[in-house]
Amino acid sequence: METIMENCDTKFALEIIQGKWCLRIIWELIKDESIRFNELQRRVTGISPIALSNELKRLQKLGIIVRQQYDSVPPQVEYRLTTIGRHLDQALFALGDWGHEVREEHS
Repeated sequence: METIMENCDTKFALEIIQGKWCLRIIWELIKDESIRFNELQRRVTGISPIALSNELKRLQKLGIIVRQQYDSVPPQVEYRLTTIGRHLDQALFALGDWGHEVREEHS
């Protein structure tokens, strides 16, 4: 059974989006084409600059987001979803529909 779970695509996907901040960051990036670091920190309330920076680096390494740095003073950095990251919107909207359905059943 463990061998099957090791190759499970759903498990792999869940490992990518796990964590306290990941989905909140992705959701903000789905809503806008690109966001600067400070704006993203304002929107994801409660996240520290270090936690945000670490999560952005992790998502960048996984190919979910891209970091664009502009040569300006002060330096300007923007984050946006990659094509693969953009595909998460379909999954999140489907999850929201499922959540609505379950909430209606329990009301």
